[in-house]
Amino acid sequence: MTPEQIQGLVRGQLSHRARGSHVALLVASLAMATIVTSLWVTEPELPTRTHVAFFLVVVIAVAWAIHAIWVLTHRSILLVPHQVQAARLAMVCCLAFVTGCVAAWATVGGAATVMATLTSLVMFGIAVINLWRARARHLALLQRRSELS
Repeated sequence: MTPEQIQGLVRGQLSHRARGSHVALLVASLAMATIVTSLWVTEPELPTRTHVAFFLVVVIAVAWAIHAIWVLTHRSILLVPHQVQAARLAMVCCLAFVTGCVAAWATVGGAATVMATLTSLVMFGIAVINLWRARARHLALLQRRSELS
């Protein structure tokens, strides 16, 4: 490949599949933020832990919406550093979920909190694996670039 062909690939547009999935992510995250915010605003007598949980859900939903908007407005193909960024965001969100589930398990107890905690740990494990893979791909590409220089 010539340098011009490589530059043409890098300047390429986001694929239809990636664009569609990010539009779905944007719609879902904005819907989640809207639903939780409307519940939060209309129920002022909720316990403090519920206010904290609703706040975190809204923050996570808005973070994913911002990520989707960023991807959709840039419209360039997604590169490995973008995958690392999304994997970091997923890991932080899952860590917040794990923390909330463990806190609920410690304060409330019960089978539902145990299942929620186990589910959150599985999700966190998947997020960690995705981050590890994205970083490994990024490091491999950086090493390949230095070899070619």
